[in-house]
Amino acid sequence: MRIGLLIVAVTMFTHPGFAQEARVDSLMRDSVRLEQEIRKILAADSLLLASDSGTLLGLIDSLMNAPAPALGSQLAFRVGYNSNVSSTGRTLGIDEFGLAPGIAYYHKSGLYADVSGYWSQQYSPTYYLTIGTVGYMAAPTKVWSVLAEYNRFQF
Repeated sequence: MRIGLLIVAVTMFTHPGFAQEARVDSLMRDSVRLEQEIRKILAADSLLLASDSGTLLGLIDSLMNAPAPALGSQLAFRVGYNSNVSSTGRTLGIDEFGLAPGIAYYHKSGLYADVSGYWSQQYSPTYYLTIGTVGYMAAPTKVWSVLAEYNRFQF
C-alpha cells in the first residue's frame, strides 16, 4: 500500500511540473522569436536614422521648410542638340545633326522676350530659321496660369 501511495504521490507532484516546464519552454521560444522580429524591425528603422540617411532627410526637410525665394528677373541661355534631324517626316541621315541656340529674358513682372535660332547640316545655308517671341505670363491662382505671346518666324 505504501508503494501505491508513493507512486500516486510521485505522479501527482511530477506530472504538473513537466507540463509547466513545457509551457515555460514554449513561452521562452515565443519570446525569442518576438525579440528577433523586434530586432529586424529596429535594424530596418535604423537605416532611416543612420547618419547618411538622416542627413538626406534633414536636407529634404530644410528644403520643404525654406522660405520662398524672392522673385527676380532672369536671363537664360540655352543650346539644343539633335543627332538625327528630320525634315517633312523623312530622316535626313545618320551623319547629320542640328543645333538650336537661344536666349530668353524673363522680367519679374511676367513679360518675357526670347530669340531662338536653328542650324542644320542638311540645309544651305546651314543657319535657316530664327524665331523671335515676346509675351506675358502670370499665375493669378495656384491652379491656373495665363500666357499670351507673339512669335515671328524669319527664314
